[in-house]
Amino acid sequence: MPCCNRSSLLEYRYRKYGSAGETPPKRTEEKMIKFYLSTTADIGYDYNEETKEEVISYGAMNTVEAALPDGLGLEIAEFCIAENLDDNLEETDKVVRKKTALVPDIILHGPYNELVPCAIDTRVRQVAWLRYEQALEAAKRYGARKIVFHGGYVPSSYYGGYFTYQSVIFWKKFLAEHPGDYQICLENVIEDDPKLLTDIAAGVDDPRFKLCLDVGHCNLTPVEPMQWLEAFAPYLSHLHIHNNQGRQPGAKAFSGDQHKGLPNGVIDMKAILDRALELCPDVTATIESSEIAESVSWLKENGYLGA
Repeated sequence: MPCCNRSSLLEYRYRKYGSAGETPPKRTEEKMIKFYLSTTADIGYDYNEETKEEVISYGAMNTVEAALPDGLGLEIAEFCIAENLDDNLEETDKVVRKKTALVPDIILHGPYNELVPCAIDTRVRQVAWLRYEQALEAAKRYGARKIVFHGGYVPSSYYGGYFTYQSVIFWKKFLAEHPGDYQICLENVIEDDPKLLTDIAAGVDDPRFKLCLDVGHCNLTPVEPMQWLEAFAPYLSHLHIHNNQGRQPGAKAFSGDQHKGLPNGVIDMKAILDRALELCPDVTATIESSEIAESVSWLKENGYLGA
């Protein structure tokens, strides 16, 4: 079920800019990616100072101030922590409403800790169902049509075939019981092969069920980010963009998930964004990094945002 508008795809042409000092051509409005900044889910964490720094590195505390000058949207991350849908809801609601009052164009990132839709234990699946229902209600409350969820893949616990088969059953049932104008975007996290998620999207076969490509995460797998993008293309709706140094020899799996700014790593972010526009002109993207200023400057220098 491709997301691409074929006529737009034919109209779009890959651009190569001239010398470093040359001003890049501006993309026309219909071919621009809409960019968002990730907020920080700092409510609900019980952490020491070292862990706090790690948490904050994924988003930024000043996202509203950073978003306003360039018309960026916000990806609300406060509900990544499921407790913020329960005991901390009153406090979290005030924080989120304050942000969305200034920046109403939002995407919502749903909870993900310990949520496994394919779980063998039915009680575990029930918790995932509850949290996703709560996230869907939160999205309606704040006006977010697009919701990002993690796939819940645990490599040491589930065979790939079981993961995809049970995930398809879960999501088809969830969508059937929750009609509405919204879109779920399943994000790759520690999956090491795009097929794990593309098989779910193909099996669910619903226009409200798409994929979110986290470019930084795929750079930590044996499969190149561009290959992930090509595989995700028929179902692609959203990108999480941040950079890193890739897989390091002898390092623990996914320990290099640094969430650095767009120019600060080995990923060719320009090639990724240009190809994403070719494959899916309606794609959106969230900068998931605290290095906002460098990332926004890079987007402007490369013609993705107005100077």
